[in-house]
Amino acid sequence: MKRTKRNNKGFSLVELIIVIAIMAILAGVLAPQFVKYIGRSRTSTDIQNAQQIATALSTEFADTERTTAVAQQSVTNGATAWDDATATVDKTNHRSQKEVFGGVPKVKAKSGYHFVYEITEAGEVKVSVTDGTNTTDLYPEAKGDWAK
Repeated sequence: MKRTKRNNKGFSLVELIIVIAIMAILAGVLAPQFVKYIGRSRTSTDIQNAQQIATALSTEFADTERTTAVAQQSVTNGATAWDDATATVDKTNHRSQKEVFGGVPKVKAKSGYHFVYEITEAGEVKVSVTDGTNTTDLYPEAKGDWAK
């Protein structure tokens, strides 16, 4: 009787189970770190967007030589103009928020929230986030002064 030698070149079931178990352990360890990283990235993006809003507002008010404060205004797609009740310059000089901001930035860290801004009598620009009822000063570093 002739003996034939089998030439198994594949992986055994035990080897595959061990590799899958190691990958599951690595995924379990790394997944929470990845989620934290994504959260920090979204917050960082929101802070940069808030600072850009404050800078754009400061520039717009300096360019148009506006001297009056603006009450809290939302940064949304529907907002096309500034608070016209307090405007002291010619309305034809007013640009839409979309033109000033170069688009409408969205809040990344909190779903359902959007940016709002307020300009005080002293010229301080304050950018916050709101869900429509609750306003949160999440990004206090996004403030600016506009000069007359």
